[in-house]
Amino acid sequence: MSSDAKKQVPLRLSQGLYAELVRLAESEFRSVNGQIEYILTQAVRARRGESDDAAALVESEGGVADDAALVAGGVAGVAGAKESGH
Repeated sequence: MSSDAKKQVPLRLSQGLYAELVRLAESEFRSVNGQIEYILTQAVRARRGESDDAAALVESEGGVADDAALVAGGVAGVAGAKESGH
């Protein structure tokens, strides 16, 4: 797998969460997949204490370094970021 390739991950979501992701994706002109990746990237960066500028850089480069090690903790960060208003 090249460094540009993205890992495909099966993901099960509740209908309500998926509907919210669709709404957010449409409002931000992204695909649902792109929206999930964007939210996970933000969550991982927030958990690492990095700025939004770092998240924007990573997004423009096509992904987060060490995705496999980071995503496990990133999903919980999404809920925490939403609750705290980030």
